Amino acid sequence: MDIMKTEKSTQRAPFSATVEREERLVICKMQGDLDVNGAPVLRNVFIANIEDKDNFIVCDMSDVSYINSAGLGVFVGIHKHTKDRGGQLMILTPQKTVKRVFKITSLDLHILFVDSLDEARRIASGETRAEEQSGD
Repeated sequence: MDIMKTEKSTQRAPFSATVEREERLVICKMQGDLDVNGAPVLRNVFIANIEDKDNFIVCDMSDVSYINSAGLGVFVGIHKHTKDRGGQLMILTPQKTVKRVFKITSLDLHILFVDSLDEARRIASGETRAEEQSGD
């Protein structure tokens, strides 16, 4: 009798990101795993697409299932960019495992999590203050 040995795959899903613009909002839709290979991809997407005037950025992370310190480092830079311009970085609908990483590192105290694009639009337009959303 042959015994087949199976191993759990540790291969990560390739990371990709696209950027769309609205009147006061930049929306970055992400897919894949934001790890040491994905972080440079995200950094390059932001370098190529984010302008100096952009101060409200939404990162849709609903299709990101993994993030590590390399990915978090990119968000720290994006957060600084938005804060320096009087704006806000917002994370849209992250998966539980991803949100937990932000919480463990206390980045959830600085980066705003939103449940919808409409909520992000209200914050960017000034209808809702970010402090009201984050509990600050």
